[in-house]
Amino acid sequence: MRQTVTRILFALLIAFGMAACGGGSDNGGNGGGHFARPQISLGAPPPEDALRPATTHDVVDVSWGLTPDPDARSRDYLLSYLRADARHQAVLGVVGGYVWRFEDPPVVRVEAGASAEAIQQVANVVAAINAALPHHWQLTFDRTPATPLLDTGALEPPDGEILIQFSSRTGWPVHQDAAGFANPIGSFTFWPSTQTLILNSAAGLVYVDPSVTTGRTRERVIAHEVLHILGRGHVDAAEFPDTIMDVQADRADADKPILDPLDREALLAIHSRLTFGTRMGDIADDLGEWATEAMQVRGDLVTEGGAVAFGASARNGRILPWVSGPRPDGNIADNSQLAGSASWAGRLLGFANDEDVIAGRADLSVHLSTLDGDLSFTELETWQAGTAPGATGTGTAWGDEDGLNYRSGISGNRFVRTGGDDGAVDGVFIGKSHEGMGGTLHRDDLAAAFAGKR
Repeated sequence: MRQTVTRILFALLIAFGMAACGGGSDNGGNGGGHFARPQISLGAPPPEDALRPATTHDVVDVSWGLTPDPDARSRDYLLSYLRADARHQAVLGVVGGYVWRFEDPPVVRVEAGASAEAIQQVANVVAAINAALPHHWQLTFDRTPATPLLDTGALEPPDGEILIQFSSRTGWPVHQDAAGFANPIGSFTFWPSTQTLILNSAAGLVYVDPSVTTGRTRERVIAHEVLHILGRGHVDAAEFPDTIMDVQADRADADKPILDPLDREALLAIHSRLTFGTRMGDIADDLGEWATEAMQVRGDLVTEGGAVAFGASARNGRILPWVSGPRPDGNIADNSQLAGSASWAGRLLGFANDEDVIAGRADLSVHLSTLDGDLSFTELETWQAGTAPGATGTGTAWGDEDGLNYRSGISGNRFVRTGGDDGAVDGVFIGKSHEGMGGTLHRDDLAAAFAGKR
């Protein structure tokens, strides 16, 4: 039981090393990761030789097994980081510190006036953070421009919102020598069981100066500040070199991903294991066992346009689907070999929340005149977590007889869900002449990849 007492704008948190950040100058990095032709990929596949054959589903060879996760950190190291992060909350009478976080996933918005490039960079950051979070706790990115606070007369965004403002640092409240600045907004909550006040995230303001950063540098600055709003503090770089949350961290490396490995691991631990208001002394118990290897399931099929691979990994409550194959020569709308409608058939592979393997049929039909289509996943079945998937028909039926059905819209060589059952679909056409298709499916009860051939 708890009672929310009040909320407060924490410009004063600068004194505790929380909100003020350096960003460095840009070294000319570009935005976003890039897969050079001829490959197109969603997510990152495991090494092909790391898995062992399991079975064959129709035209798909299925393999599976445990692989070391490059993001994984040992339980002891992760505990040390989480405790160091919690120490910054050992203020305002809260002895020993605790893990600061939002109770529910916030919405990220950009203040009106930002460039299209800046808005896309925020979208890239949100996607990178969401890839680290468990699938039941995901940020929402609202692309609708937010009315500037000065125009609304408000001093802060509403609860549950992270507002990002791109503006010259000369107009920021403080720290005009930084590339980015974060103002977390917290809520004091009284916990009767311990007779203490707990401070947790309620909302936040992020300022970024677009004149001193571009490309990947700017994305890493945005990510650093958003992680502050989510509750992460500065830590010692000598002790934790694999995080962007050191105040002097190198955020101008164009070859680095948006988040460092420890950042991804901490986001997963905090939002999959730790509870709202976890005290530092309870972190170890709440964290429990921590796996450093990921369970993988993978499918491989051959099309006339080249080989397609797809699958998913599961570790500590995070499921990451992926698909990879040859990039088409042009957009599907310009493919002179196709007219009227076209269809692809294949398979789906992934994991349910409890890490049971899920498999089934995947079928896509496309109406080329309207550039929309119908995507269905049927004959879905599961095999118990930790066991290899067997031949089709040997698993336990999953869901209802109708399966999952989606309407999709196509832009270029990408297709996404526009209606139908719940879930998010992100798909691509694969092969020189669109001989294959594949994509990822995220739902509250499963995450999976799918692929098929024409």
